[in-house]
Amino acid sequence: MSIDGTLTDMGNPLEDWMTYAATIDSATKFLIDGVISDTATIIHGQPKAGKTILLIQIAHSLATGRPFLGIEPSGPPMRIGVALTDAGAGREFSRIYRHYDPEYKNLFRVPDVRDMAHFDAACRETDLLLIDNLDGLLPDHADMNSRAGVRPTMTMLTRAVEDRGIPVILAHHSNKPGQNNAGKAMNGSQFIKAWARLILLLEKNRRGQGTHRLSVEGNHVADAACRLQVHAEGDDRLYYSLAQDWSATAASDEQEAAQRESKRSTGRLNRLEDHCRFIAAKCQDLNKTQAARAVAREFGLTTQPNLSKAEYRALIDRVDGKWVFQGALAR
Repeated sequence: MSIDGTLTDMGNPLEDWMTYAATIDSATKFLIDGVISDTATIIHGQPKAGKTILLIQIAHSLATGRPFLGIEPSGPPMRIGVALTDAGAGREFSRIYRHYDPEYKNLFRVPDVRDMAHFDAACRETDLLLIDNLDGLLPDHADMNSRAGVRPTMTMLTRAVEDRGIPVILAHHSNKPGQNNAGKAMNGSQFIKAWARLILLLEKNRRGQGTHRLSVEGNHVADAACRLQVHAEGDDRLYYSLAQDWSATAASDEQEAAQRESKRSTGRLNRLEDHCRFIAAKCQDLNKTQAARAVAREFGLTTQPNLSKAEYRALIDRVDGKWVFQGALAR
């Protein structure tokens, strides 16, 4: 720097911001609107939550230009470098992906993403890096819970984004059951979370039924969530579809279970009311045993209903030798 504070050309590592800005499409913040950032995205969830299926659908959308869960990609098809770090992950990814595209168009395998030569080649030859997962990307014996343990790896990914202009989608694990905010908080140092512009959390329904919950938070988006239904056709044809569209608050597992129970309760109440209306219309001269037999015959029941139970007596009862509506049916 010269004495008057202006920059000289001698060894100057700085870049004029106008030059930098010219390389950026300021209108684009997402590769998939509201879901995948054009810079740094983390997708996390507990092991076996179904992240691989989600990653495959995202990769297929970006590689082909086809919609992801109904959302069109914001740009043309991209060349995607796929780095899989778990044992057997490459075979699993390949078996599932071939049902989406047997030609694996625009997909490139990065054999060893921790090898700088492979990492540099991926940054040079592709438009996007998809890495599954962070555990296998860290150096051996790195402490994921410390900033110092993860910083070199996250810095390497930042350079891919900032210096090479390569967006990164990084899969990671959520914390384990028994820990605070189990299954919802990201494993490891907060430095990992701070790196991402968008964070997606995939939660498997803990009750073993119903749907998965996918939520998103981050820069330039309002927190939102949707519910996903997983479909399995054969051993390897696996995919998600939207069971509940994106909203500010998609139902939690507990809410979804309560909604199912409410529907079951409503359906049962409707059936009871149908029985009671039949009794009032057709069974006035019959006692409880005879009326129960008539209801079973009319509605094809395998066992006769107990008309002395509170759920029936709240709707109809025998009064002075006649069947009389009670409660809601009497109004």
